[in-house]
Order: sequence, then C-alpha cells, then structure tokens
Amino acid sequence: MLPLGVANAQANPSQIEALQTQMQALQAQIDELKSQQRATQEEVATASDKAVTRTPKGDLQIGETTLSIGGYIKAQATLANNGYGDNKASEIVTPSSLRRVDEDLGSRNSFSARQSRVNVGTNTPLAGDTLKTFVEIDFYGAEDEANEFVSNSYAPRLRHAYGSWGNWLAGQTWSTFMDLNGLGEVDAFGQHASVIFVRQAQLRYTQPFGGGSLQFALENPEDGGDDQSIPDICHWASKF
Repeated sequence: MLPLGVANAQANPSQIEALQTQMQALQAQIDELKSQQRATQEEVATASDKAVTRTPKGDLQIGETTLSIGGYIKAQATLANNGYGDNKASEIVTPSSLRRVDEDLGSRNSFSARQSRVNVGTNTPLAGDTLKTFVEIDFYGAEDEANEFVSNSYAPRLRHAYGSWGNWLAGQTWSTFMDLNGLGEVDAFGQHASVIFVRQAQLRYTQPFGGGSLQFALENPEDGGDDQSIPDICHWASKF
C-alpha cells in the first residue's frame, strides 16, 4: 500500500491528456507569434528598400528609381543702344528686332533672371532596360502679364519633356534634324549663329551601330507654312 501523498501525486490519463492539449495550444500560439514577427520583419525590410536615400552623385534614390534635380540661377544685365529692343528682345538678338533699330533713340538698361532654369529627371530599371524621363523649364514664356513695376513675374516656358526606353524616345526635345555636336557653348543666351535650332514634340527611334547611330523620327509638322497634313519625317546619321 502506497503512502497517501504519493498516490495523490500520480496523475491520471485524463489529466495528462489535458496537459498535452494545453502545451499544444501554447506551441501553436508561439508559432503564430513567430510567423507574425517574420511578416513584420519583411514589411520593415520592404519599407527600408523604398526609403529615400542619396546616391554617391547626390541624386535621390527612391526604391529602384533615381531622381535627379538640376538647373541653375542666372542673373543678366544688358545695355542696348539706338533704341534696340524691349524686354527680352534686348537679351536675344534676332533679325526682326535689328530691323527696328533707330539711331535717333537712346539706350536702355535691362536686368533679368529669366534664363534661370529648373529640370527633373528619373532613371528606372524596366524590363531589362532603363526608363528615363526628363522635364525642363526656363522663364522665357509669355510676358503679357509680366511687369517690371512690381514682380517681374515672367511665365515658365517648356524646354524639354520626354521619356525614353531602349531605342525609343517620345516627347519634346531637340529636333532629330539638329547637329547637337555643332551647337557650341556660348554665354549669350540664344545667340547661336548659322545652326538649325529647334525643340519640338516627336517620336524617335535610334539604332546604334559600330562607331555611330542612325535616328529616324516623326516630328511636329510646323514649318511656317500651311501644310501640316503629315508629320515631319527626319533621319540623322552620326559617327563617333
């Protein structure tokens, strides 16, 4: 015959089964907590990948997209004599404005920051290539509402707005008919002489080859005439 205390310490099968059930329930809760922890860690890692960081060049990295912000601020002072020009005409010399010169008229000073410009570009890996976008404005837009008495608030003007992927480009930029290699660096804004100078909307395809490239484009058909029934068809061959 066993002592009473020892007999009471022995658990019956039903108690053991209940204890096992409780342990299984606790283990299930632990597994669930671990699963939630892993999910939270993955969400944190994903959020970290999408966080905004800086590249070595100073651009912004947002996920896989690189965001570049550029431009410059430029103040300009001009002195025009013989009554030449008014507002931006005294900053940009054109044949039509030269025809209005009058030797009987005096000189005119002009101060402006209209040449200042702002641009934004992106680069994003996409389907084995890079999707690029670029938008740039300056402040040589409409001047009807501008005044030099209060704000000198000249309107923004679209210079470039295009996207490119692989060999394709769509949007507004330099015409395919231009020789950009022959567009020299000059300090005087818009003073390039004897060059084709135009930016316009287009759809362009570029085919590289050894030592150069071929470009084909459909461009906005504005040529100063009335015939705009078909787009301008441009092609360009360049050799490096």
